[in-house]
Amino acid sequence: MARRAGAPRLLVLTGVTDPAALLAAGPQQRPDLLAPDTGGLLVAHPAVTTDGPAVRCGDWSVQGGEGNDVVVLHAGEAGGPSGDGDGDGLDGLRALCVAHWRRHPDDAATVRVVADGTRAAAALSSWGLAPPG
Repeated sequence: MARRAGAPRLLVLTGVTDPAALLAAGPQQRPDLLAPDTGGLLVAHPAVTTDGPAVRCGDWSVQGGEGNDVVVLHAGEAGGPSGDGDGDGLDGLRALCVAHWRRHPDDAATVRVVADGTRAAAALSSWGLAPPG
């Protein structure tokens, strides 16, 4: 409905969509904004930017890995350059979505995310994206 009205689309992670389904979403189902709950309607959302092949949001960055279905999540220091310490805990997921969707602009595709370090691994686990093992 928001797409037809030309309004930004907000996805809250309190419903049926989980981070894996979000990442695999096709172009028509991709939100513009992401929040943990409906409180996201009342706050400013962090910018997701591109820096060459890297996609950044807050202290997080994502780059393509081997193959078109792999991305690497890098975590900066908590409270690092952006100074916000990843306010709602979703900056890395925001960067993941934009990086993966840039590689698959016209289709839905699954992705394998590789963590670079323990902070990135912990984030993937909290989002249910950690590889089985």
